[in-house]
Amino acid sequence: RLPIAPGCLVVDATAGYETAPDELFGYNVVDDAFKIFSADSIKLGPSLNLFNVCLSAALTAYLEATCVDDAFKNSLCYFVSGENLRFSHKTLPALLYYSTKNMDALEKCHPAATMFVLKSRLFDAAPMHHGG
Repeated sequence: RLPIAPGCLVVDATAGYETAPDELFGYNVVDDAFKIFSADSIKLGPSLNLFNVCLSAALTAYLEATCVDDAFKNSLCYFVSGENLRFSHKTLPALLYYSTKNMDALEKCHPAATMFVLKSRLFDAAPMHHGG
């Protein structure tokens, strides 16, 4: 164990690997009532951007840093959920749909977050990666 200074934020991004190594957390089962933001915690888990968990984490952090209301932050986070949902070729259209829906919600309700994503080095479709 490493010593941790007081006031440091520690993020465990292993997503339960030790207890469920065959699970692709973020693409698999997430309860329908799951909320990313609550009064005392932030649950990194479901991916907000298809095949880009780093951008999902960055967007989650951006929303936490720029918005006060947890309900508002959760209203901008769309992800596939449901007891029987497993990542497969059948869920790919839903994952793509929710990635698009997240960007649409950001554009309508939090335009600065849209610019954060579009200028992010984590966003593979960012104009800077394509000569723009």
